Amino acid sequence: VSTQSTGINGRSRELQPGGSQIPLTKLNVEEYIQGYSEQLMVHSVVEELTGLKQGFTDIIPPHVLAGLTAEDLTLLLSGGCGDIPFEKLCSIITFVNSIGCSQKRLEQFKRWFWKIVKDMNQAERQQLLYFATGSSTLPPLDHNAERSRDRISITVDIQHDSRNALPMASTCGQRISIPLYRSYSMLKAKLSLALQCLSYGLG
Repeated sequence: VSTQSTGINGRSRELQPGGSQIPLTKLNVEEYIQGYSEQLMVHSVVEELTGLKQGFTDIIPPHVLAGLTAEDLTLLLSGGCGDIPFEKLCSIITFVNSIGCSQKRLEQFKRWFWKIVKDMNQAERQQLLYFATGSSTLPPLDHNAERSRDRISITVDIQHDSRNALPMASTCGQRISIPLYRSYSMLKAKLSLALQCLSYGLG
């Protein structure tokens, strides 16, 4: 792409007046990406978004939503931000030994991980749940779900040791990949840092 124009739905459109005559450079690439993203996700689907908004407000009057943020609405729809018991996390988190480390090393890693989780406060447990699933709350009916497909299940995938790498998450697969860190303190520090950088997850 050499100009600030874009082809969406088979049509070419300038992102700004005279954009087709503006070369794309390192200096304006961020502006181009911003404009392209807005064109792709907003301006090109205005009709669809308008219909979605109309249908939504037909069910929930606009005045009810006044003052709510997207995060507020998410919490309301998911049943609020109730406590996340340690025992519940123990029941929904399983481990995968992808690197084939020894059983002794695996059990040590598990002890470290569970100690960290047990010592977490509620806000930190919500961050952990959000990191793994994209939601900071447990499904309202999860404890009553008899079918496995109705229950939340998080997998901790143990990866090769890397001092520089942070734990990564794939929310669509509800999977956390964690390097086999050499010490408890390193695991705690790296996991804490990853949870503070939620926007950098893979999900």
